[in-house]
Amino acid sequence: MKVLIDHQILSRVLADPASFSRQEHELYLGWSSLLELLGLGSLFSTLPSFDDTNPLFIATVATLCSQEEKDVVVYIYDHLFAESLNQIQALDQINASFLLEAIKKQPHAHLFSESLTAYEEAFEENPSHAMHDLILYLAWDRMCVWMARLFDHPSTDAKFIQGLEILKECLIESYQYIARQGRTVPGLFRMIEALFFYEMREENLQKHPEADFALLSQSFPVLTQQDAFMNADYVDYAVAHQLQAHEERSAFCVMSDSSERVDAKVSLASWMIQRFPEWEFVLNSPKLTYLH
Repeated sequence: MKVLIDHQILSRVLADPASFSRQEHELYLGWSSLLELLGLGSLFSTLPSFDDTNPLFIATVATLCSQEEKDVVVYIYDHLFAESLNQIQALDQINASFLLEAIKKQPHAHLFSESLTAYEEAFEENPSHAMHDLILYLAWDRMCVWMARLFDHPSTDAKFIQGLEILKECLIESYQYIARQGRTVPGLFRMIEALFFYEMREENLQKHPEADFALLSQSFPVLTQQDAFMNADYVDYAVAHQLQAHEERSAFCVMSDSSERVDAKVSLASWMIQRFPEWEFVLNSPKLTYLH
């Protein structure tokens, strides 16, 4: 059975490897945990901020305020996703040779032997496929953050607001498309965070019943810093397509987070996906154990 560990547990493993050297189960590293292990946890902070200081953000807002045709908004979304992919590809560290060398130099490789062996083989034997999956994983994360910034932009322009609804639909469909491929695990909770900002827009607040508004309001403390790697594998890996919803899952997560924070994230994710039209996936109850 795979044991997914969060970033805080990863730090504890590296600080005291002897305590984790005789684990019954294999410690499994997803993409973000692998990059944390390799010292690349601040990778996103090297990218340009997508805000009102960024010409691309400014141009996107201006276009959304001047256009209402759905095809134009979809084109904007596709253009932003392409730009996100290009920015990730341009990073010096997102290179198969660089990552392969970093894995081979990892002093604690024996603690993650199965995961690191699989990554090493992927980068050696099929680097184009491995890099495709990693770049897509990271670009999806950034795309969700960019959408969050747009959803949080306080414009009252009617065309802009209409455009945001189309962008929301594009984001949800993108998740399903990537997840259907089955090659990488896109960050569901990063998308949930983006959609949280959409639901908290002024024009949408009045639509929420009191209980829903309370749930949303209580979710602010569990949001992730936007230039940090998402640390919610217990949500991302609990997602299954409806056709495989009842299959036995092969991973559980070891958490350092409090059960209250975990419950808050799972509750927000569950509430959000119930609102998605034509949604093909289910969120199973995560298999969790806690270390404090």
